[in-house]
Amino acid sequence: MPILKYVPPVMEITDNRSADGGYYEAICDICGTMFYPVRSNARYCCNRCINVDYRKRLVSGEVKKKGGAAVKKTAVPGKPLKDRTGERFIGIKAVYRYLRKKTDTHGHRVEILETLKNLKPDEPYIFKGIKIERKSSRVYES
Repeated sequence: MPILKYVPPVMEITDNRSADGGYYEAICDICGTMFYPVRSNARYCCNRCINVDYRKRLVSGEVKKKGGAAVKKTAVPGKPLKDRTGERFIGIKAVYRYLRKKTDTHGHRVEILETLKNLKPDEPYIFKGIKIERKSSRVYES
């Protein structure tokens, strides 16, 4: 069946009358919809229109993108920064899938899962040359 035309959804207008019965009427700067704002200086009918206007101003260069640079971790005196080069997993099944990709685990599934479940924190488990350490109750690291 061919599409005949697009019918956009109708936005519901909320009634924002004050206690004495007065209210404001305004027209949205972006979509042209009449709406009833709470404030007298409102320019947009909804968050979608606010975002559209922001993106337009961002492209035209009127505003700069908000957000700072990433925060760089610094070493605390007495504690060196940990250089984590391995992979991190959540749950023993994720660790097993990783081991299965890296090595042949045929016939060792139950042994691997039981050993991982019984590991103490920071205790290593080595399977065919791959070292796995338990970091917390569900987090493991290779």
